[in-house]
Amino acid sequence: MDTKKLLYTVFEAEELTGRKAATWRRDILRRRIPYVKIGRQVRIPCEVIQELIKRGYCSPISAEPASHGRPVKGSQKTNRASH
Repeated sequence: MDTKKLLYTVFEAEELTGRKAATWRRDILRRRIPYVKIGRQVRIPCEVIQELIKRGYCSPISAEPASHGRPVKGSQKTNRASH
């Protein structure tokens, strides 16, 4: 993200985040996000985009590789029916 730029168009925000311009416009229309209006033009502050990215960031749960639902070799799986 260009740190020198303070305001972005909805199309620039779309390029930066992958979030559609229509979604940015809808959120502006419903006043879900702060925006700056210059005449008829609408701009999204850099901080708003950065905050959206921060809120969407997910930390990893563990450093172990994902098993994708399959039992990992050597692990013991308990059978509920045998109890």
